[in-house]
Amino acid sequence: MRRLLLLTLALCYTTIAFAQTPLATQKDIFKEAGGKNTTATYGEFHQKLSGFFRGSKALPNVSGLLDQLKPYIQKPLSDQDKPKVSKILNDLENLTEKDPKTGKKTSILQTRVALGSFVENLRNNLDGQDAMMDSDTALADGTEVMPDTAAHAALDGVPLMAGKSEDSPWIWWIVSGISVLAAIGLGYLYWDEKKKRDHLERQMLNTSSQASQSFVKMQQLEKQVPQLISKIKEYEKALQEYDRALKDSQERGENERKRWLQEVQNLQAAMTPPPVHPASATPPVLPVLPMTPPTEQPAEERLPVVADPTQEPLPDLPEEKPVVEETFAENSRKEPEAFYLSTPNKDGSFRDVRTVQFDPSQSLYHVRVTSPYSAEFEFVNDPALVSEALRYPETFLDPVCDYGGGIEFGARNIATVAKGKLVKTDLESDRWELQYKAIIRFEN
Repeated sequence: MRRLLLLTLALCYTTIAFAQTPLATQKDIFKEAGGKNTTATYGEFHQKLSGFFRGSKALPNVSGLLDQLKPYIQKPLSDQDKPKVSKILNDLENLTEKDPKTGKKTSILQTRVALGSFVENLRNNLDGQDAMMDSDTALADGTEVMPDTAAHAALDGVPLMAGKSEDSPWIWWIVSGISVLAAIGLGYLYWDEKKKRDHLERQMLNTSSQASQSFVKMQQLEKQVPQLISKIKEYEKALQEYDRALKDSQERGENERKRWLQEVQNLQAAMTPPPVHPASATPPVLPVLPMTPPTEQPAEERLPVVADPTQEPLPDLPEEKPVVEETFAENSRKEPEAFYLSTPNKDGSFRDVRTVQFDPSQSLYHVRVTSPYSAEFEFVNDPALVSEALRYPETFLDPVCDYGGGIEFGARNIATVAKGKLVKTDLESDRWELQYKAIIRFEN
């Protein structure tokens, strides 16, 4: 719409500009010296007059007044310009010179026919009248104006231009063409605006339909809100039950650990040898049997026992003690052994490659031996180990750990909720087998 308004204003301005053409481009019928009529523009005739009177020493004022008219001829006359032009014309009319016939001073417009014709046409143009001049040279008082011979000789060279007294028709053809182009432009702009308006209406319809669909979806979501709330409550209950189950599992694991510890202690106590009584104890009393007389044996049967002087006497052997009993007795008197193990195997077992000192690159799990055949373990909560374990949980955590609450890859800490348990089937074995996994929780 704004472009349509701008094009309309431009058309009006163009029309006004052509209607108010400069005075110098308008044509009219002028009289030359000698009474011959010619058709020329005001600019051309003004140029001829200025060139003639500029070299005249007898009439210097005429050239100055014509120069004053020149700026007003080159532009369309406004209401403020018309009084100024009229004053210049009055000054030209007031100029006088001696009439060669009568010898009296008369107006210069009467003695200079060409100048008089130019002033009269210009004044008629200012008054809105057609500049039509009579072909005769008779004045109102019946006297005939005699043309100046010098002016006649100067203006004989003015070319005659055929044409009519009104403006040239090509100006109106240009105005008509511009009007047609403006009408075509207005039609195109109207069609373009209508097309855009229809497009906007379709967009508004689509927007309204989308808004209605969104409203329907919103209503459906509002209907689903109670169901979502009920599901959230169910999840909360499930989490509470999971927490209770986790606590029960921890309690059972602790009770199981205590039971196994008690069994190991009982086994160690059973395998400990009883205390040895001192030798000063009263020996048992043997019953006295009746004496029988000795029977003599034949002499050949009695062989004397001769001792070999070269044979050394055998030393007294110490009493043998059970090795297993001594080993378990010593283990029972030791404190529980603690060490670190590295990455577990896929089946949850560990190679018994232990390190007593903590190594950030190897020490993943801290192990404490509870008996010769069992141990408990937990994850080492070190920032570097936590980051590495979260990068590869299937290698470092999954084989020997269960997650309490699910895995969180952005966690900073891994807390062991319940320790896991390892067992050995043979004291000489280099593997710890997994009995049950540890339970861990991820914390930020």
